[in-house]
Amino acid sequence: MASAIVFHYENYRKYLNDFIADRPRGTRSDLAKCLNCQPGYVTQVLKGEKDLSLEQGLAFAQFAGLKGGEKDFFITLLQKDRAGTSALRAYCNEQLEQLRARSAAVLQERLPLPKRIEGRDLVEYYSAWYYAAIHVCLSISSLREPSALAKELKLPLSSVVRALQYLERVGFAEHVDGEYHLTQNSIHLGGDDPLVSKHHANWRVRTLQALEQGSLSNANSVHFSSVITLSREDARKIQGKLIEWIREAQAISHPSPEEVTRVLCVDFYPLGE
Repeated sequence: MASAIVFHYENYRKYLNDFIADRPRGTRSDLAKCLNCQPGYVTQVLKGEKDLSLEQGLAFAQFAGLKGGEKDFFITLLQKDRAGTSALRAYCNEQLEQLRARSAAVLQERLPLPKRIEGRDLVEYYSAWYYAAIHVCLSISSLREPSALAKELKLPLSSVVRALQYLERVGFAEHVDGEYHLTQNSIHLGGDDPLVSKHHANWRVRTLQALEQGSLSNANSVHFSSVITLSREDARKIQGKLIEWIREAQAISHPSPEEVTRVLCVDFYPLGE
């Protein structure tokens, strides 16, 4: 079972319960020894009848292997729940948001950019979905000729040739013996780049096209859409799990042999914002 992630929680007690539930029997007794208390006291804390002291909170953080920002976050959660005034609770909430933001920044992978493109060249790359698609497809040996790419992506040959010439000009591809090959140069937009919304829009548009072309009946495709209501804490949990899953998917795909293409789009956002 996956370990609970402290940054997803609004309440330290809920985190304690999930942490213990994720672990083998006997964890509660081991925790009681670490906290220098009786197992019954731990049970009372889990039920909301008692609170951990700050000293016990620090001991638990060490027991759980929380480090750096994780430890700071848990102690601040504990301070918030023990706060005697609304002002202190508000202050703790501000600190929690800052710690979450720092954690999210650390989780964001920044891919290397051996060659940086700017200005009109960068805008052109994100002007249509097929620039990135053709760029990626060049990693597949059977898709290195314009005609093969046009057939695979169902694009006019003229559009493919134009995109290939662009990729060669900016250093993302090289033309060798009638075929186009990837170079070591890559591209990645940071989350604050104005073009990032265009990048996301390109692939949502392509997904709509795929749906219209019958992707729902394709056994190799998965489409899921839903609007849900849930608690803020559980919304954070789902968001965190999606980020974890994306990282796991990247860890699988990066070393995988290039044989087929897949489009991966993930959306999870507040409906009213």
